[in-house]
Amino acid sequence: TLKEIERLYRTDIAAKDALTGLLNRSGFMKALRAKCNGAEKFHLLYIDLDKFKPVNDKYGHETGDAVLQEIANRLKAYFYQGEAVTRIGGDEFCIIQDEATAEELSMHIRLITELLSEPIKIKEIKEPIFVSASVGISTFPEDGVEPEELLHIADKGMYSDKDNKKED
Repeated sequence: TLKEIERLYRTDIAAKDALTGLLNRSGFMKALRAKCNGAEKFHLLYIDLDKFKPVNDKYGHETGDAVLQEIANRLKAYFYQGEAVTRIGGDEFCIIQDEATAEELSMHIRLITELLSEPIKIKEIKEPIFVSASVGISTFPEDGVEPEELLHIADKGMYSDKDNKKED
């Protein structure tokens, strides 16, 4: 039994992002493949933080890491029901969202962007830090049945959202 516990621990650690404790890209892709094989409708949300690079530039990478940890904590708290939440890399996050109506999905996106736009207080920094988020969505099976397809479409949607914000 100790060997089995050790094996499960290593498997769990290998699937986690060391900084945030969220699933890492490898763990997320495994969850996404399993979800695609389940053949139930779901949504993939691709989130990129806006205004994050200036945080690293102005305050340093330790502060940037603290911001990423806070964003991860906010996402974990919002998606408490077990949806797969990941830091896919850098300042990008992905979430597998179970089927929702267009209105529910729109509400989730609005709430997520509001949640991630709230000021972040880091104890070593006097003023609050502000970031925001751009979000892209893909839907299984309408937008694709392969994990890579869904990621690509959601990623494109995120860049479209980011471009639309630049025009405002």
